[in-house]
Amino acid sequence: MKLRATIKLCLRICIVASAAVWVWGCEKVPDADIKNSKMVLDNANKGMAPQFAATQYNAATASFDRALAEIERQQKTIPFFRKYSAAKRYLFTATLMAQSALDSASNSKTLAHAQAARQRLSAESLVDEIRPLIADAVKQKKNTMHVQSQLDSMVLILTAIDSLTQAGNILVATDMALQVQTGASALKDTVLQLPLSKKKRL
Repeated sequence: MKLRATIKLCLRICIVASAAVWVWGCEKVPDADIKNSKMVLDNANKGMAPQFAATQYNAATASFDRALAEIERQQKTIPFFRKYSAAKRYLFTATLMAQSALDSASNSKTLAHAQAARQRLSAESLVDEIRPLIADAVKQKKNTMHVQSQLDSMVLILTAIDSLTQAGNILVATDMALQVQTGASALKDTVLQLPLSKKKRL
């Protein structure tokens, strides 16, 4: 009886020990790493990294996606053989790249803001140059209706540029300012070459 009891006890100990080894040997999904990496990626996205640091941001998202794919692949294997070291490396890389993208985007945005302000100021200066030219043309009885309409449109665009800049659409604002500059230069030449009205020539 004692021998049988001893054998049963040994079997129980072996079962418990085996279960403990099994549980200890199974790696857990790196949820904390996933959460941290996703948080930095979200911050980079909010910081306009896709627009101002696209290469770094895309590399970060690619590494994050590889990590998730690796985790999914490991979960299809036997629990005791699951290893998440590769996934952790991908997540670490994704976090570093996302933070780098956020920092680069911040610097690029500062430069872009300055450039947008310069382009907007240049466009406004050209528009201001045209106003007295149109006024002189009116005094000379020249037909200024179409050029005045174009000038009014440019003034509205300048207002829209201010709104876009405040909303963070800096690249669009800069592009629009350049378009106003081009249009204003052409309009200035047009105003200078306006012919006298038929009534004036008579």
